[in-house]
Amino acid sequence: MLAGLLDLLYPPRCLVCRSVGEMPLCGRCRLGFAPVPAPFCLRCACPLAAPGAAGLCRACRDRAPPFAAARALALFEGPVRTAVHRLKFEGHRDLGPALGRMLAAFVRVAPALGGADLVVPVPLHAARQRERGFNPALLLAAPVAESLALPLLPTGLERTVPTAPQSALGVRQRWANVAGAFTVPAQDAGRLRGKSVLLVDDVMTSGATAAECARTLRRAGAGRVAVATLARATPPEARPPGAAEDAMRSGAAGGGGRQGAVREARP
Repeated sequence: MLAGLLDLLYPPRCLVCRSVGEMPLCGRCRLGFAPVPAPFCLRCACPLAAPGAAGLCRACRDRAPPFAAARALALFEGPVRTAVHRLKFEGHRDLGPALGRMLAAFVRVAPALGGADLVVPVPLHAARQRERGFNPALLLAAPVAESLALPLLPTGLERTVPTAPQSALGVRQRWANVAGAFTVPAQDAGRLRGKSVLLVDDVMTSGATAAECARTLRRAGAGRVAVATLARATPPEARPPGAAEDAMRSGAAGGGGRQGAVREARP
């Protein structure tokens, strides 16, 4: 009875669109998660204006990333972008498990992400984690590991360098910013050796963070590394015809426009 009274006085609201109803994420916002459109790069999942040679974008043809494949649940626009910002910058931790369960359902049906032996989240630097109080990537990774019945290795990677926010940097600067920023703690190296790893993060833009994490894992002895992210942010010129206009409309509805859709949420 008390719970019902509290619901009348303080009705549950979606943490993304703020509408009264489902919490933490309403059905309308879930339906607003726009899948990465085909054609996209088979290596990094960057949307392509036209099918690339061997199904790869120019960046992956010129410089093959150290991960075997990356896939994202949705484009970083509209309600997805708002959800990520509510989680990371407004501290709505309840969104993490809900978004993680959506990512888990996606991973289960994504062939490129299959065959993993364990799940590792992209880490924050210790100072950033103290400031924020939690690691968003870990909140996403936990439901993925549970859904796949795989071990979760929260400390499989450590960010040893307090890197600058990627969102403030250009493409080349992003790669330089994270170079050498990660390590595998000695106590976890044995658990990774020879294993297929599913790396989990919230947003991929340039792919620099995922690539550096994958490189670090493989140097420590891990086998195949695949990357699952909640969202894929790409520059407008990489989108198929008409997608940029759709992104602007969707972004306006979800709290951002074209500029927001291509801006990576800082780590």
